[in-house]
Amino acid sequence: MLIKEIYLFGGSGGGHAALLATAYKPELWNTVISYVPIVDIRKWHAECKSRGLEFYKDIEACIGECTPDNYLYFVKSQRRLKRQQKNRAPV
Repeated sequence: MLIKEIYLFGGSGGGHAALLATAYKPELWNTVISYVPIVDIRKWHAECKSRGLEFYKDIEACIGECTPDNYLYFVKSQRRLKRQQKNRAPV
């Protein structure tokens, strides 16, 4: 498969992931569409948790606990993304 044939689309949390993937490896994607992305994952986590929505558990499963004083969870998520990239299966 040619690199020029890879397209990425994500909505909501997937839109957030699409933006991260684009920032991390911009040369990989022909086109990226981020539809209504979550732009502040920490605020989204807090809102979901306060409203009793289960999404906050998904966020914690991906990037660890999101405490107000711990902004390093983005660093952890980048490390996890790098590990996953090494072990990923072809699309």
